[in-house]
Amino acid sequence: MISDTRSASIDACTDRSHSRRADQSPAVTANSDESDGGAQTMARLRAALAPTDSHWIDAAEEELFEHVSAQLSRFNSTQDNPIVNVVDHLGNYWRNWLLVIARTGPYRPSTIRRIIAALVPERPISQRMLTLNLRMLERDGLIVRHVFDDECRHVEYSLSPIGMDLSDRVMSLIGWAERHSGEIEAAREAFDERRWASVSLLASPFRLGTAAVGAETRKCLPDLGR
Repeated sequence: MISDTRSASIDACTDRSHSRRADQSPAVTANSDESDGGAQTMARLRAALAPTDSHWIDAAEEELFEHVSAQLSRFNSTQDNPIVNVVDHLGNYWRNWLLVIARTGPYRPSTIRRIIAALVPERPISQRMLTLNLRMLERDGLIVRHVFDDECRHVEYSLSPIGMDLSDRVMSLIGWAERHSGEIEAAREAFDERRWASVSLLASPFRLGTAAVGAETRKCLPDLGR
């Protein structure tokens, strides 16, 4: 009898232990996957830099790359990674405009198109492109779509609270570009002068002959934009 009671008690403890492990397993697995993903990314980075004898990952690079890889590994798909998507928004010409214009919204889509046409008349936005970019911002919760069922049913768009927060960052970036515009222009001029000098040297008539100068120069010119 004592043996049967002890056996039942052990079985009950074992069942509770298995139950606790089962309840904890999803979170543990998720954390393990994130850790494994970050470790795999760091392994690839070390392998990529290892063949270069002049460079190894130092402490600052290790910290930066580990932080970035940890953020990327938090999500199953890079395509649906919010961090990647937000950076993509900031790198998109039209979405930058929308994040700035919608600061003073809400606006109807037709009004947004007119504002863009007034600001940049040489590059108006089509209705299709406007709808596509508004939906991408709406999907990430940066823009809110308001539907009005009045006499003339219509929609308007405005920034959400997090959209306004991101828009503030865009405005800060615009301010940064304005403050450093002189340095950027000087760097461009110096770069262009160096490139033109290399083209002129390559297209020297003493080396190529007069007939070959034009053709060789034209061949090198596309490199100026790289």
